Amino acid sequence: MPTARTLFRAALLNLLLCACAFAAAPSPAGPEPLVEAISIGLVISLIFSETLGLATGGMIVPGYMALTLHEPLRVAGTLAVALATYAVVKFLSRYMLIYGRRRTVIFILTGFTLGWLSHAFAIPAGEAPPVAIASIGFIIPGLIADWMERQGLVQTVSSLMIASVFVRLILIAAGPRTFI
Repeated sequence: MPTARTLFRAALLNLLLCACAFAAAPSPAGPEPLVEAISIGLVISLIFSETLGLATGGMIVPGYMALTLHEPLRVAGTLAVALATYAVVKFLSRYMLIYGRRRTVIFILTGFTLGWLSHAFAIPAGEAPPVAIASIGFIIPGLIADWMERQGLVQTVSSLMIASVFVRLILIAAGPRTFI
């Protein structure tokens, strides 16, 4: 269990990193929503990791998920691609030695490939502005699947969704943006 001093140092370091991210934003009106979401997601991920011992599917994943929570089909598509990635790598592990960096790279490459396929063959959902059932980005599903392997499916998905909601609530509380 980390000590209070360690947690304080980690929080101070994260505040410094968030301040640097906000200062580096190119927009004169304030940081872009993606920069805000990722920096807040990093802090929330660290808090989850240090206090609960749970990873949120990768350090940057809650920020990206928070920006797309208003599109539940994309969130579902991302989780579906992550599950498919997890299943494919589990199948490959029967015939290959998959461990360490190789395991992480195989998860990310498989997630990239399946994420690309989900974009290439996206199923339109039939709403006025067409919403496709596709993954969020290409790397995110592989990161989620990697953590599903490490800590378990339920723990990863539940901590990811809770952290994403926290990030989204902080973004909403920070003020009106175009992504609300």
